Amino acid sequence: MFFNKDKNIIVQLSYIVCVIISVLLFSILFYNFTEFLSTSIYDILLIVWPALLFDLGRSVGKAVILPIDVILRYLRPPPKDFKPKLISVIIPAKNEEKTIGSCIEAILENNYLWKEVIVVDDGSEDNTYFVAKKYEETGVVKVVRKDPSGYKASSVNYGLLFTKGEIVLSLDADTLISRDSLEWVARYFEDERLVAGAGNLRVLNRDVNLLTRLQAYEYFAAFEMGRRTQSLLRTLLIIPGAAAIYRRRLLESLGFLDRTLAEDFDVTLKFHKVRGKLIFMPEVLAWTEVPVNWRSWIRQRIRWSMGQLHSLRKHSQLFFRRRFGMPGLIGAPDMVLMDMILLFAWSIWLIWVILAQISIATLFMLLIPVLLYSELLTISTSRIVSKDPEPFSILILFPLATFFYRPLYNIIRYIGYLYEVLGKQIATFFYRPLYNIIRYIGYLYEVLGKQRRW
Repeated sequence: MFFNKDKNIIVQLSYIVCVIISVLLFSILFYNFTEFLSTSIYDILLIVWPALLFDLGRSVGKAVILPIDVILRYLRPPPKDFKPKLISVIIPAKNEEKTIGSCIEAILENNYLWKEVIVVDDGSEDNTYFVAKKYEETGVVKVVRKDPSGYKASSVNYGLLFTKGEIVLSLDADTLISRDSLEWVARYFEDERLVAGAGNLRVLNRDVNLLTRLQAYEYFAAFEMGRRTQSLLRTLLIIPGAAAIYRRRLLESLGFLDRTLAEDFDVTLKFHKVRGKLIFMPEVLAWTEVPVNWRSWIRQRIRWSMGQLHSLRKHSQLFFRRRFGMPGLIGAPDMVLMDMILLFAWSIWLIWVILAQISIATLFMLLIPVLLYSELLTISTSRIVSKDPEPFSILILFPLATFFYRPLYNIIRYIGYLYEVLGKQIATFFYRPLYNIIRYIGYLYEVLGKQRRW
């Protein structure tokens, strides 16, 4: 065990050295390349400064600090000797007869003994209730029904009425947790200052098509790099509802979950307002299902964007207030900067490039290496710090993620923000042409895929 720990520490330190060397080599090669283009350094900085500062700069910073965080976790792991705590798992379910059984079985197979499972059937029209009901004979599971509400928060709040545990794990009905997840939760919550934690989400149905593989890539990088960094800087703003862990007494004192489009984001901000400690738990692995077609994916991401903007506006008093600590001073402003301001700033920058009559060929030749190197750093860092990395077949999607998936998601976020600010009728004017284009791309991919298989 000690040998493995020392080996992992050496791997992390070696990676930091490799990152520093690669940055130096990239700088030299990029400078020589610009001389080949006969472009002044001033013009180059005017063209690529957003990518250098906000993409590459942040990727390099994370690539250096995250291995250090992994080393500190090795040296100071959560205590192995912990006081047994009853963990209440709440599973809100609506029309989930195909997945609810697997979800419950994953919890029952968990090696942690002090647990209870509350399944809340939110007025399902299929056999969800009856599939879950048969697990009551284990003595661990309790199934309750309620009138349909359409809000996950209502189901979680209703389930809380039947729980007894000090710790509450809210789990989606299409999500599976690893066998040791609950034990890791109990170990982390030995820290009495801890009020909530985020599980490490992965994609369960990643091999269905290109869209699910791209989402698997996205989830892996977002959690292993994004959530790790936020947790380290104490700026974790979203505890994903698919696998969210709360300390019950504080959740009750905050008035439970509010019925919003993004109840997970909303309740996380409420926890920050009471100066609670929130962390990312990389060992608490959970696999969830994601949309398998573009229409569902677009609707999901529009809903996320609307919920994000709504929650930020609702909790606007969090911004730049010292009493709220790092989340108020850095976390929330940084989210607005990266997800919203820069989203529109990129458009203004693109208009400026066009008006300045900069060669499109020059623009792409300068931007492509910067963006690709930044994304390569992101995915390689995610892999090096992860105990359970995604397969190589997913990781090699980084060029497609850079130049197709992320720009497309940015457009979807545009529409989501328009929905929230301007209203659905106006925003739909932008949504329909975009959806038709994406649908055509999807059809084209399916046709080419079938021809290739044939």
